[in-house]
Amino acid sequence: MKIHAQGLKQLYGLENKSLLQFFLACFLAQAAMGAIGVLLNLYILSLGFSEDFVGTVMSVKLFVTGIISIPAGLFCYRWGVSRTLTAASVALGVGIMTVSWTSQPGLLVAGAVLIGIAMAIKAVSVPIFLIENSSPRVRQNVFSLNFSLMMFANMAGSVISGYLPELWSSSREGLSGTLMIFGLVALVSAVCLAFIPVGKGNSTDSGSQGLLGFRFILRNKKLFRLLAGHLLIGFGAGLIVPLFNVFMSNKLGASTSHIGIIMSAGQIATALGGLLVPLVVRYLGQVATVVVLRLTSIPFLLVIANAPNLQLMGVAYFFRTALMNMTNPVESSFTMEMAGEKRVAMSSLLSSMNTVTRAISVLASGWIMSRYSYSVPYYLTCGLYAVTTFLFWRWFRHEKTGVTESAV
Repeated sequence: MKIHAQGLKQLYGLENKSLLQFFLACFLAQAAMGAIGVLLNLYILSLGFSEDFVGTVMSVKLFVTGIISIPAGLFCYRWGVSRTLTAASVALGVGIMTVSWTSQPGLLVAGAVLIGIAMAIKAVSVPIFLIENSSPRVRQNVFSLNFSLMMFANMAGSVISGYLPELWSSSREGLSGTLMIFGLVALVSAVCLAFIPVGKGNSTDSGSQGLLGFRFILRNKKLFRLLAGHLLIGFGAGLIVPLFNVFMSNKLGASTSHIGIIMSAGQIATALGGLLVPLVVRYLGQVATVVVLRLTSIPFLLVIANAPNLQLMGVAYFFRTALMNMTNPVESSFTMEMAGEKRVAMSSLLSSMNTVTRAISVLASGWIMSRYSYSVPYYLTCGLYAVTTFLFWRWFRHEKTGVTESAV
């Protein structure tokens, strides 16, 4: 048993204690984000606001995430990745608690801004931390393990946040109280990150090199194409993902507990699939893995758009979420390897492109849902995913990185 456990540690690079602390802290923060995914939109609706305002709040959050992503990379250069992540968890906790305390539009937007800042910093910093705390031999495994753990964390947050509001006598009070609890969870994650030793997970590049990195990436054909692909994927995801709980609640009459169960089920499938990603990559390669999984997810997205009942929609969501999200650790690892020494700048630009486009599309999605149909955004997303997948295969099918050979 000891040999087996030691083998698993070596397989996933878990001899590194800083990596273990990082996983614990990120699990707690991601659980809080999972709760936000279930509750935030429903809480705003419970206050009497329309889908338009929900879309506006989500759009502001995503715009802030996109805007902050560029300076977030510079923060990593100046403060080090672990300190930057600690600041992000503090912002996340304070942002969630701010939202839970108020029914004022201005403060709701302010809380969303803090949450957006935290999301930006985490999106930029996490891949950098993983790259700098793993060897090429185990890198794909580390990315996949982190992805699976974050999915399990999302699942835990979704399930708990689905049931906790029912312990209160009032639906609004239940949503508010549950958000408050998860705000505290996010602050606990900041404490865990604060104890990672100084010097671990800190970038070695200078801020001036980071600025040069942005210019280099925008002029590099392959890296610019990666950015373009993320832009299209981000726009498509923004049409459906941020308002999925509104889709379930208003179109199919799902309760908060139903929403929590369905979203967590998808995250369980994704987490388990994430553990299989290194094996799939070994046989298909990174690019083919991304292409196959994305294309397979599209039919399930069409079923979601047209499902006549919650049961069928839940099954389709289970498979769609697993297949589409399993591409994340593969594409993230592939992109960081392609970027090489420019990984901090690349991570910043990717996060910025992805979230700014989501901010635009979630605003459009809220408008479409409130005036026309809940299904139209799903059709648009299917088209964008198909086009992006074709371009990704055409651009990168001959590319290989060192990660592919050492994934398992």
